[in-house]
Amino acid sequence: MAISRLWIRVALVATIALPLLAACEDTVTDPEEVVVASEARAVLRSAADLPTLPGIINDALNDSTGVPDTDRYTLHSAEELWARAAAENDVVQSARWRQRAVSLAAPYLATRLDTAQLADLRHRLRDWIEMASGMLRHFRLPEVEQALDDAAGLLARSQVTEARGEHLNAVRLVLSAQSRLVDTTPRVVARRMSDAALVRYRQAMADGVTFDERTRQRAERLVSGAREALDRQDYLRAIQRAYYANQLLEMR
Repeated sequence: MAISRLWIRVALVATIALPLLAACEDTVTDPEEVVVASEARAVLRSAADLPTLPGIINDALNDSTGVPDTDRYTLHSAEELWARAAAENDVVQSARWRQRAVSLAAPYLATRLDTAQLADLRHRLRDWIEMASGMLRHFRLPEVEQALDDAAGLLARSQVTEARGEHLNAVRLVLSAQSRLVDTTPRVVARRMSDAALVRYRQAMADGVTFDERTRQRAERLVSGAREALDRQDYLRAIQRAYYANQLLEMR
């Protein structure tokens, strides 16, 4: 299975994992690359603060008393769908699971999130978009630009919708914007790129692709290193190694 070029490009902007493009080692030497690496770490730190539907649900429940059992069941179902999306390797299907989760949770959350809280969510999502957009000065990545534009558009529509007094629809739009941004987070990109690198390596071996021994060992080391970094939650390193593994295997 070939890794999607979209995933490679999303990965590069989501974590700016290219401080190592000039070399295939782990050392960053060029001053510009050091700047990009620093920005990559900033993106990784910010990803931890990116709102997620389960987090929004948890905050709403913690701030509420006497939540009806039917509402708790609905929210639990939404969280399960979100978890299913996180475990799904197919990008399109994952987005569908997330959107179903949003549809389930939005009516309840609309009763718990007031205008100020919704504005705060918009602000936090826009912070993420601004940071990711700033990374685009290093790379021309149309697919990523489109994803960011889509999310920004959803947030703008939410603000207009809220001004018209359509609070539920405004909540849905904010949650949909957050869902659109999920696939740009380092954790998701690192897992999918590492999975793709492993599949590509195994397929090359099964197909009897001819490698010189040094290249084969290096590909194996990169794939293994990507998986190990993923297990350690070192997402930047996982993406870096998976990226190089796929570049190496793609040339064969």
